[in-house]
Amino acid sequence: MGTDLPQLLDIEGLAGQLATSVRHVRRLVAERRIPYLKVGHLVRFDPEEVLHWLGDHRMTPTRHGARTTCPAAGSTAGGRPKGQGFGPIREPGR
Repeated sequence: MGTDLPQLLDIEGLAGQLATSVRHVRRLVAERRIPYLKVGHLVRFDPEEVLHWLGDHRMTPTRHGARTTCPAAGSTAGGRPKGQGFGPIREPGR
């Protein structure tokens, strides 16, 4: 064969590489926001795919007050879809 398989990371290994919690990585998997592989019942990550995913989600700095769009989600940097604010302000008791 001659084809070397990539060294896959488990959830703990990826959390360490990303300097984040295991819980956060599990949430990314549950929400299908990060590329992963299933090997039987085990969740594994290909480092090359994760690097590509990180590059796709890189935010570029902008001047103060400017908004950038995230091309993958079509939303503003604030996390809400374009054109949707917080809604009308209601006073308590009304």
